[in-house]
Amino acid sequence: RSESGRAISKPWTKQEDDALLDGVKRRGEGNWAQIRADNLAVLKDRNTTEILHRFDKISGKRAAKWKAKTASLQRKTTAAGSLKRKRWTDDEVNAVWEGVRKFGTQWT
Repeated sequence: RSESGRAISKPWTKQEDDALLDGVKRRGEGNWAQIRADNLAVLKDRNTTEILHRFDKISGKRAAKWKAKTASLQRKTTAAGSLKRKRWTDDEVNAVWEGVRKFGTQWT
């Protein structure tokens, strides 16, 4: 452990990677505890979370998930060009402040 008390992760070996990939072929993704149990001699120093994260990394799924998440966020935050990007008018500012006076700052 480090001085801060966090566990220090050691690099993954080729033997661990091979055991993980073989386990996924036999048991399928998501069965991390069973994959670990089947390969306990090799994966004894790894927990299921580490196994999941390693699989994401070596399979390329982490990059795919990040790309999908980024695209989804872009779709949610882009109103297809319908947003007006200009200064608010006095009427718009007053309408917002009227809403704050009437409903407060917690609108959801």
